[in-house]
Amino acid sequence: MTWLLALTLCVALFATGCDSLAKKGLTPTTTPTDTPEPAGEEGDTIGISQDVYPNTPAGYLANQVAAFDRAVYVYKDGADMANHFPRQVWMGSDPNSEIPAMNVFAPGMDNSTSIQATLDFSKHSWGGYYFEPPTWEDMGITTALSGAQKEEGDDPNPPTEDLSGAVRLTFWVRGENGGEQVEFFLGSLGWDGWKPAAFADSTQKISIGTAVLTTEWTRYEIPLDDVNLSRMSGGFAWVANDKSNKGADGITFYIDNIRYEYADDLEAPLLLTSYAPAMEGTDSAAIYDNAITAIALMRAGYTERAEQIADALVTLCSDGQWLSTTGNLAWAMLAMCELAENAEGPARTAYIDTAQKIAGVILECKSTTGTGGFEAGYEYLGSEQTRAYYKSTEHNIDLVAAFTRLAALCEGDAEAAALYTDAAAHAQAFVLAMLDPNLGCFYTGTAANGTTINRDVVPLDCQTWAILALGDALTGEQKAAALGYVEQKMRVPETDGYDFNTDRDGVWFEGTAQASLAYAAVGDTARAEEILAYLTDNENENGSITAADRDGVSTGFFIIGTGLPWIYGKQVHIGATAWLSLAESGENPFVASPRSES
Repeated sequence: MTWLLALTLCVALFATGCDSLAKKGLTPTTTPTDTPEPAGEEGDTIGISQDVYPNTPAGYLANQVAAFDRAVYVYKDGADMANHFPRQVWMGSDPNSEIPAMNVFAPGMDNSTSIQATLDFSKHSWGGYYFEPPTWEDMGITTALSGAQKEEGDDPNPPTEDLSGAVRLTFWVRGENGGEQVEFFLGSLGWDGWKPAAFADSTQKISIGTAVLTTEWTRYEIPLDDVNLSRMSGGFAWVANDKSNKGADGITFYIDNIRYEYADDLEAPLLLTSYAPAMEGTDSAAIYDNAITAIALMRAGYTERAEQIADALVTLCSDGQWLSTTGNLAWAMLAMCELAENAEGPARTAYIDTAQKIAGVILECKSTTGTGGFEAGYEYLGSEQTRAYYKSTEHNIDLVAAFTRLAALCEGDAEAAALYTDAAAHAQAFVLAMLDPNLGCFYTGTAANGTTINRDVVPLDCQTWAILALGDALTGEQKAAALGYVEQKMRVPETDGYDFNTDRDGVWFEGTAQASLAYAAVGDTARAEEILAYLTDNENENGSITAADRDGVSTGFFIIGTGLPWIYGKQVHIGATAWLSLAESGENPFVASPRSES
């Protein structure tokens, strides 16, 4: 179901302000309707995944995928990529007066975030917000429609959601002081009374009436039996007025976990948001994080969950919707190879074809300067693509493994197998050229000229990944020297953890899990187990782990295009959790699983 994938990839507009609803044809509620009864706690399995996985790192990742089995979220958390209706559209009595923006990062339920909504009756006698899907422009897609054609309900191709099959809409609300009266509803965009425009919502307004809020979180639901939800722009809305809230200068209330619930599994392809809870600036579904998650799920035996993520990557590639750095693309290739190695028939073919499409993009980035290798590729997604010509050691390590595994999958196509084998060798030559024989470390790569070595930052993953990916291309002495450098320069004092770089200002858990695997790969199982025990001590009860042991752990790099330092914090990270899962099971993601080779 591509609707879940499309919105999983869109920007989280909750964090970027709102539009004004001037011509929606909405008649505001000016007097209280029948007061709805709270729905209470969930009493059935509608909207609830039927698979509950154990509290292990792999189980946590599987549970994150399963959370969408029977639910489509209007709002889940902050700027979470799971928010399908992230555009806030204001409606009110005076659109020229100051519009009260909602805060989508307010404290919520279960240590998460919620929406804080405020309405000042001295400025607006009535007002509220619609929650809509992002526009095509928001998703980087331009249209040729005129402004007149874009009026609500007249756009022949508006961003909408097909929510067919949902049996109810549920949400949680609490008031700041109690007694606030607010109406909650869905639908009606493009309707003028009982008359819909040509491309309006497929249902007119369905409301719970005016709810009287308390200070406790309370669950409400709108039953949706026999409601046509095939074309929905107005996924959720609230409206309040001064007549219902007599004597009040204004109201403040909070909304959380707004979602459409289903009785049956959707089994849709999806990408997971990299961090939880998703806050502004950490609201992306990174290709790398999702690729390593798919691999970790496969190695743990959660094949169907891995397929949901991999199938989302396949759809992305097929639609030509993204380009990225060669390192990110290499990880997408590795995920495709992982799935192909364990699949048969059309599925296997689809994964191999996708890996080859990605390989085609990467081959265009082949460098002929200096010591070869592959350039960084593309630094932006979507239509804003900037070619990057520096060369990264980490990217090329990834490519050694990705091209090697893809070559092995090209049964019966000797020409393709030779092409990818040569590409792996080309990447490997560059990686080996970045090894300093005196210090024993691998440098980060080169400047944009392809020859000047960047010695400013020495990353941990260049050391550990080289050991895991290059195997016998490195001597035992070279591996020992690299790990010796890691111990001396990157181990954080009084811990069994390691930093991203050499300033040792905090433990990077993702890299620490990689170090455990690297020690296991060279046969030092004692040190590998010590590191793993330290990671387990820092594992959360649900099996997840944070990116770092504290906020502000530096990398020495800057976020492209922003000038801001690239740092890690104490926020649950699917990439770190995936590597922890692999470390606990002793699985090297750079090479084919022994199960797939049998």
